[in-house]
Amino acid sequence: MARVTVVESAIPQDTERSTVKSLRKALTVLNAIASADRPLTVAEVAINSGIARPTAYRFVQTLVAAGYLAQDPGDSRLSMGFAVLPLASSLL
Repeated sequence: MARVTVVESAIPQDTERSTVKSLRKALTVLNAIASADRPLTVAEVAINSGIARPTAYRFVQTLVAAGYLAQDPGDSRLSMGFAVLPLASSLL
């Protein structure tokens, strides 16, 4: 069985009241996949993100459609997609 690491929110708790919960959850999904040492299943993403599996599934499908995640057609495992590159390169 794979080691489970729950990814904590990068948003300080004192600002949570003025943030969008669903966006925070989606960012937690991205962080869980980005910090994994191998591609993950949706179930593993849900566990590592601390969110419900149906919620994780909807976030994953949205992020795959937008190109921020890539899903292997053979086993449906998830990794980071190419749409994150312009975001990352803007910091360089």
